[in-house]
Amino acid sequence: MTASPSSRFDSLPDSPFPRLNALIEGIEPGKPPLVMSLGEPQHPFPDFVMEEISRNSALFGKYPPIIGTPGFRDAAAGWLGRRYGIEEAVGKGRALDPET
Repeated sequence: MTASPSSRFDSLPDSPFPRLNALIEGIEPGKPPLVMSLGEPQHPFPDFVMEEISRNSALFGKYPPIIGTPGFRDAAAGWLGRRYGIEEAVGKGRALDPET
């Protein structure tokens, strides 16, 4: 059995990227292009990150709990408190309760 995409995809407009590529085809930049992508790593991982990944590689075949791990929730709540200057809102029974 072969799956084929729905014919409804045919009515979608073209992606802007092929059109943009056609517009700039043959134009040579005067300087090296800037990397404008977000989140693309530009530097190697620090050694401690690779060590942690290696130590926990057996967990990579599983999804994390939907609510997150206790360590992640603590870290996220702490970061939010420091980032936005609302440390008093972080803690058990408060607005940013890592246990909930």
